[in-house]
Amino acid sequence: MDLNLHNIYHIHLYKYIRGLFFVGVAATTIFVYTHQNESENNSRKRMSKQDSIQEKRLDTMLAVCEKYRHDQTYLTEYVEKPGEKLHGKFTLEPKGKLVMCNTMKQGTTTWARIFLQLYLPRAVNWSKQSPKFSPFKVGYQVKLQQLQGKHFSKNQKNGIVKSLEERDHEYLAFFVCRNPIERLKSLYSYSLDLGRFKRGRTPKNFKDFIKQSFSDSSPLIHDIHPMYALCAPCTRYYDAIIKMETFDDDSRHILSQVGQADSVHLSHSNNHGSQTMTKEEIKSLFRGIPEPAIRKLVRTLRPDFEVCGYDQTLHWIE
Repeated sequence: MDLNLHNIYHIHLYKYIRGLFFVGVAATTIFVYTHQNESENNSRKRMSKQDSIQEKRLDTMLAVCEKYRHDQTYLTEYVEKPGEKLHGKFTLEPKGKLVMCNTMKQGTTTWARIFLQLYLPRAVNWSKQSPKFSPFKVGYQVKLQQLQGKHFSKNQKNGIVKSLEERDHEYLAFFVCRNPIERLKSLYSYSLDLGRFKRGRTPKNFKDFIKQSFSDSSPLIHDIHPMYALCAPCTRYYDAIIKMETFDDDSRHILSQVGQADSVHLSHSNNHGSQTMTKEEIKSLFRGIPEPAIRKLVRTLRPDFEVCGYDQTLHWIE
């Protein structure tokens, strides 16, 4: 082979290899672009679905509250009384401008952990930190209250909560819903584990706990406060509602709404909140409980059933 033919051969070989390279680059670019588009489209679909879910929940809340306003039996107890003054505990976060109404045994520890990640993103490696154990000298909720106290004065906090009485407000406000019977079961187990019952009044079982908690005698524990009494959903304008059954998705959606989804490692501190009792279990639980106790439970917790969409459970009890 003479020198010219040899050079021509190498030139064509180089062009062929270079062509393959650019084809490969183009294919890779198309794949990456397509994959990114699919991811973005899927993300938009998830957001759209979550927006629709939230809209339905908020519509349910508004419809129930409107019903209460037109019923003198419910107006005072379920609308006017909860909104008279600031009840309950509200948690604020300045970066995402979030405000949460807290109800015990309804995701408060997990959200305390979320808030702490926004307050102290570099305090620990949150992705490896167990949600069950606080990395601080105090628990998640105590640490959060300490930080919140440094960022907000009492007047500032009260002002932000007061602003929720107007449709247009700066902070995104939300609360957590849980089936009231599931919450009572969790309160019972929690109080039993920590010995929180009054001396000599430890109930024999969950049924006995309900019977005694809603009798006319003094309460077994001091904090069976309904969500509606703390959060006043009929006098404040909330922007989102989390349900324990879809806790992670709902929480992620709220964080996305304020641009903080990538700032948080979401890990539920307690996986028992999504359990749901069946009709048979509810019927069995309430069989033998005196009628006055059942009526008192229904009267006390009706808004927590109806505002949060647990009408079916309420129907089974009534």
